[in-house]
Amino acid sequence: ATSEYISGSRWYDLQAFRAINQALGRVIRYRGDYGALFLLDSRWSDPKYAQQLAPWLQPFMARVDATHFSEVDCIVKQHFQT
Repeated sequence: ATSEYISGSRWYDLQAFRAINQALGRVIRYRGDYGALFLLDSRWSDPKYAQQLAPWLQPFMARVDATHFSEVDCIVKQHFQT
């Protein structure tokens, strides 16, 4: 018999991803909106986590070594200049 229930751990993961997606969606709500979102946690470089982000956001993700903030600064400036 296959259980139709998810584990407690999976439930908490799903709730956390839902909350993160809601928070990110509050930055960019409408077509003409713009903003920069920073996920400063190494777990987001793991596809298992990154795939849980909203599909509209995934093509815009850039993984950058956070120890080099000047690189992050440069990428953000270039993005908003185009």
